[in-house]
Amino acid sequence: MHLLWILAVTGSIIRTSPHMAGPAFSFNWRDELGDPTTSETHAEELFSHFYLLDHNSNGRIELWEAAAGLGVISRQAAIEVIEQVRGNSTVGRAIFAGSDDWGPAPNHPGLFVDCVVLKARKEIRRLPHAMSVDAIAYEREIHFEREITEYFTSHGCGDRMPGKMTINSTGPVSSRRSTCGEIVDRESPGYAKTCAAMAPGGFCRFSCGECVEQARTRRKGGKHLASDRFGGTLHGTTDRSSKQTEGESYVRTQVELSGHEEKEDQITILLTSDWHAEPWYQMDGHGLVGNAVTRYPKCTYENEWNCFETDGAKAACKVTGRNDPPRAFIRSHLEGFLNLSVVRENPNQKSVMFFIGDTQVHALYDRFLNGLDPVAVKRDILNETLADIFNYWNSSEIFYTAGNNDGPHNAIFVRQDPASLNWAELLVRHGIVTNSLNWTYSLINSTEEHSQVGFFRHTGYYVKQVPYLSGPGGAGVFAIITNTNLGLNHFDQQRALLTDFQRLRDRGAVVYLFGHHPKVAPRMVPKGYEDMVRGILSGHVHRAETTTPPPQLFTQ
Repeated sequence: MHLLWILAVTGSIIRTSPHMAGPAFSFNWRDELGDPTTSETHAEELFSHFYLLDHNSNGRIELWEAAAGLGVISRQAAIEVIEQVRGNSTVGRAIFAGSDDWGPAPNHPGLFVDCVVLKARKEIRRLPHAMSVDAIAYEREIHFEREITEYFTSHGCGDRMPGKMTINSTGPVSSRRSTCGEIVDRESPGYAKTCAAMAPGGFCRFSCGECVEQARTRRKGGKHLASDRFGGTLHGTTDRSSKQTEGESYVRTQVELSGHEEKEDQITILLTSDWHAEPWYQMDGHGLVGNAVTRYPKCTYENEWNCFETDGAKAACKVTGRNDPPRAFIRSHLEGFLNLSVVRENPNQKSVMFFIGDTQVHALYDRFLNGLDPVAVKRDILNETLADIFNYWNSSEIFYTAGNNDGPHNAIFVRQDPASLNWAELLVRHGIVTNSLNWTYSLINSTEEHSQVGFFRHTGYYVKQVPYLSGPGGAGVFAIITNTNLGLNHFDQQRALLTDFQRLRDRGAVVYLFGHHPKVAPRMVPKGYEDMVRGILSGHVHRAETTTPPPQLFTQ
């Protein structure tokens, strides 16, 4: 199908097709996504992620910067990435092999940036190979307005509001809210009802996640992406329901991961994610932030890890069932694991913990912290959370993944910022990430070889053997823990994935791949290595379901 792109006077792009009847689709990104200078709008999230590509910090994104992708800190490093993309190296082919046919998904700004990067790499491949990267063609500016409009318009899916309306239990009512992002709170248990009310009119499709589902439907019967190949509905993450405190089965129980029938290779796994532990939990649900977070306004370092009544009095914790939970709730989650029958009845059976990202509470911004340092608060939350975990497992039994809230929002390790470095340092200090495999890695921004710990400190990526499992022929079972905040086109991480999958294939081992974002993780397995993968584990969506065995390998 050939599409005709027309730039309208309003700044919208209208998509038409000579082969399709019916009205054309139009999209005005400011009207639908909000003001990019206003925090917590869809536009601001996409806008800020787009400008992570501004490697020389001059306020504009040029073709060479977009083609280099996230994580590049020098022009010389960018040139090396571009040369790999233009050439025919193994890693160059791998990082060019991504696809841009995923529909836009809320809370996944990295998908948009991945599309921008892939589009730029396609463009530089069309330039004469003899042309220097210093040529003026590589300095062409890439504009956010055009890219975001084309991104949504190419999928025919936007975020139109149904006038001045919102949804409550009685249906549509008048509202002052102006964007779908303000109405559809995906952290709220009631968002599904809101979206169901919007669906008949075709409203708020992006905020309700319908764009990506539309793209998935379009792919059926045609080309299958990695997520389609791995498919399935394995799930294992906490939710905020008070039922968890009553000891319900909200964890993955006894499973056999080794690939053969030996009884000694049966272990018990706690598969969990998205704890979002709140240090100052106000129990009436009307704390400082609101929505997903209820925080006592007079928070200090001295009164961390308490629950508060409306008047500020400390009290035994009671959860609302809809807000980021207190530490006591997380502890009950861990205690509930020990109380499961499969654990009680098999006291000698070993267990491990798979955490798939997002220790941190939402809304750790200056204006919601009563003057406290957000970086210091994140450090305290992770340190105290790890202390609770170490009551049940030792460092070799703990597997920890970076989520989108664990560093700068959606950008942990995109740069070497204090929050990212603190997160890495705590995992290294506690022995969760080590140099036990004695592997080394290269970094595009460095001429030195880096150890496993050194590479982890730059990317959040590491590989670790799962204890107590011998694997096929005794070759071992390994976890590859990725950082999906870096997207599908991060040169260093993609090169490491290729190298490590081959290392593990040479040993005859099998792999579990961890990645916080379910729209990204299934697509990170390099082509040709799918047969090694025994599971792909994600979090992020705050939905828990019973797990199932292969061939349904994907969980979120």
